[in-house]
Amino acid sequence: MTSNYALKNLVASGETPPLDSRHLIVVRASSKGGKGIFAKADIPRGTRIIAESPLLTVEVFNSVGKPKSDTRLSRDVLAAYNLLSGTKRRAYDSLHKYSRNSKIGDKAAVFVANAYEDGVYWLAARFNHSCIPNVHHIYNNGKKIRKRTFHALRDIKKGEELTVSYIHSEKSDRRARETELENWGFSCTCAACTNDSARNALEWKIAKLARFWKSPPRTGPASAKKSLERYEAMAVMSESAGLVGNSLAKCYRGCGKCSIALGDSNQVVKWLGKELEVMKYYMGDDHPTFQELSELLKSFKEILKTMEKRRKEPLSDTE
Repeated sequence: MTSNYALKNLVASGETPPLDSRHLIVVRASSKGGKGIFAKADIPRGTRIIAESPLLTVEVFNSVGKPKSDTRLSRDVLAAYNLLSGTKRRAYDSLHKYSRNSKIGDKAAVFVANAYEDGVYWLAARFNHSCIPNVHHIYNNGKKIRKRTFHALRDIKKGEELTVSYIHSEKSDRRARETELENWGFSCTCAACTNDSARNALEWKIAKLARFWKSPPRTGPASAKKSLERYEAMAVMSESAGLVGNSLAKCYRGCGKCSIALGDSNQVVKWLGKELEVMKYYMGDDHPTFQELSELLKSFKEILKTMEKRRKEPLSDTE
């Protein structure tokens, strides 16, 4: 196996400047079972820890948008595997395998156990799950990146395990999460999934967020004032529960939409700025979505500035 697929002495990606900071992590045995990714040093919030291209890609949906059958998925995974080089095959075979369907074969079982939305990532496959993750992943399709990126959602201490969420934790209560996680063959033991008073209080917040997102408040003019209060309250709850990625950004986005409906330009700027701050941490300022929204905010501020300037000008006859 080449150094590209060696877990010891990880170095930052080969681009100049490096696209990630994988030299700050180490892969070793985890109390969650198997191997996990741990911080070798303190990792500040917003750090891009990994930027990685998929080792193997397979489309998991058929032509009408429905999940492929196990038989079809198994056949497609095997076909993609056979196209890999010997080095990549060995890297793929080194990954954990699991499937509730024992008949799909080892190659498909590796895919089922490790795939993100668009494929299997060799290093990122080592992330274990937490319902309150400290790392967020997203595909960056910017021209200079075109990789799946993994960013620190908060400051991570040396020795701490890095985790992602395999599911949309903020949209599920504990029972629903347990059922969904059966697809990976384990029971979660994160801070929200064990039984004591403090952690039950944490789960109460997550369950309340799940109910909120099942039927989010409308943001039209008729309901904007009350909806704004609810989105603000959910933003506070999301942050206090440790869900400081996309869940928090969506709360701020809801606040912004309500402010638009209320015609409060200054509040629109405030909430859009808060949403961008969170997005910068979990996707990076080179992500096209962040850049587009940043330009929107910049343009909106310029419009407000021009409007304020005109408001202060004395009235005069039009030419």
